Amino acid sequence: MSAFASIFMSPLKLRKRLIFVIALLASSIATAQNCPAPPTAPSNEKIQALAKAAKDRGFLWKIEKGGRTGYLYGTIHVNKLEWSIPGPK
Repeated sequence: MSAFASIFMSPLKLRKRLIFVIALLASSIATAQNCPAPPTAPSNEKIQALAKAAKDRGFLWKIEKGGRTGYLYGTIHVNKLEWSIPGPK
């Protein structure tokens, strides 16, 4: 096969690649339509209401040494907005 002939594809190869690209685009469009809505930031009123109703979740360790105090919260897995505010303890 000459170098010139290898540059151009046969009509069959071109058709197969075109079908593949169309199927790939159709798949990505279908996937994009099933995506959830993008997240929105909660309002200040919502955050204040959540802080008032916050429950203790996870583990909170208090570390004291040399007059300094540090805290280590044992989990940061957040699934719901209500869980993102730590409780009173």
